[in-house]
Amino acid sequence: MAFPKYIFAPIQVSWRETADLVIPWRHSPYVHRHRAALIISRIQVIAAIFAILIPLWIIVDALAFDRWVWTSIAPLRLASAGICLALAWPRQIADPRPAAVIMLVCLLLMPPLFYLISVPIIAQASANGLSGFVRNLYEFLPYTVVAGLSIFPLTALEVAACWLVVFLAMLGGQVYLHTENWASLVGPMWLLLLIGGTAMVSGMSQLQYMIALVRRVTFDALTGALTRRAGMELLEGQFRHCLRNELPLTLAFIDVDRFKQINDSFGHDAGDQMLRHVASQLLKGLRQGDALIRWGGEEFLVVLSGTDREGARLVVGRLGKLGFGARPDGQVVTVCIGLSERLADGARDVNEMIETADRRMYEAKIAGRNRAVFGQGDVMVGVVGSDEVTRSRTASAEVSP
Repeated sequence: MAFPKYIFAPIQVSWRETADLVIPWRHSPYVHRHRAALIISRIQVIAAIFAILIPLWIIVDALAFDRWVWTSIAPLRLASAGICLALAWPRQIADPRPAAVIMLVCLLLMPPLFYLISVPIIAQASANGLSGFVRNLYEFLPYTVVAGLSIFPLTALEVAACWLVVFLAMLGGQVYLHTENWASLVGPMWLLLLIGGTAMVSGMSQLQYMIALVRRVTFDALTGALTRRAGMELLEGQFRHCLRNELPLTLAFIDVDRFKQINDSFGHDAGDQMLRHVASQLLKGLRQGDALIRWGGEEFLVVLSGTDREGARLVVGRLGKLGFGARPDGQVVTVCIGLSERLADGARDVNEMIETADRRMYEAKIAGRNRAVFGQGDVMVGVVGSDEVTRSRTASAEVSP
């Protein structure tokens, strides 16, 4: 019995995937965006809990310490609770990536700073009884911070950087408390290292799992193109970017001609193989900044960011020269293409552009297939399989599907 390579996450991790777990800037924009959104959601939950617990601990301090000690620590607690409340406050975040970095830095820097400032104050408290017990609890604060890293999908470098900050804060506090007994620092530092290593493994495991899930929902398993959901997310972002910067944006709706005949006559395996080859040729002919989306069945949507109608004409010509291979019956694979350009068509939103490109693709089908329709009366005939591609400008109106 054959088992799939993986169900939820890959069983075997390649060197390239291992590097993605170590270095944060290697990730794709989709992983960056989803990881940032997940980090923000967890920060808000944690911050909301601590916004309540931190000021409540003032009662414990008041019972354990002298008045001068707990009243000196109380403002620090209230300030920390205020920061946590600000982090937990619900808000609309347009771009989660920079927000996640800022929020995570604030959340992780707050405890070490609190620790460094409170150590000289707590050192004045009695080391006996309840006061000594609560004083020892404060010394566990750095361990708690490092252990908390394990709930975030972080790379090894990110965990190491956070661990270093906590280590320096703890080193400063321990040196202040144990200036005459350096050997006593070995145990706490070793424990901090062990907790940091565990947090690193946990964070990398979460990240590996998340990357696998994002890839499964982002890329179509058959063709390697973006899924419709991921493609719409990218397309909406591209539209906003081009609208904000007054840049052109072209969509090309591509449909494989007479694809149903392949499935009916030669089976779905032959159809799948042909779709894989078509997608491979499309990806080969596109530029690095372009995107290919599998819209459904034999339909693909190409996103040409920063490309006007004339630039799209060059892309279509290049794809036609590359070709899409042969059908099982030996005939050349041809396609119908409908294009929409944001500026030329005066599109107000993404859906309007998609509808326009889809309508023009159907016009190409009705007119005889193997052609690209750029606009009313602007048609490129014989896109694939012709020695010469002819451009036709007719006065015919666009045909509704």
